[in-house]
Amino acid sequence: MFEHGPVNRSSAAPTLARLEGDLGALEVDFTAAQRVRLGEAGAMGFGSPHDKFAGNHIRRVTAGDLKIERCH
Repeated sequence: MFEHGPVNRSSAAPTLARLEGDLGALEVDFTAAQRVRLGEAGAMGFGSPHDKFAGNHIRRVTAGDLKIERCH
C-alpha cells in the first residue's frame, strides 16, 4: 500500500552532542496564557470506567481514612 524509499541516514545525529544540540533547537518559550490554551487543547478524558472510579467518593470508599505520608 505504501512505498518507502531508502532511509537517509545522513540526517541522523552522529553523536550525542549533535543530538542534544538538535533537540535544544526545539526549545520554545510560551506565555502563561499559551500554556493554558495548549493544556486545554491537549486535554483528554479517559472515559468510562475511569471517570467513574477517579472521583473522590471512590477514594473514600476504597481507602477510608487512610493517609499516605511521604518520608523525608
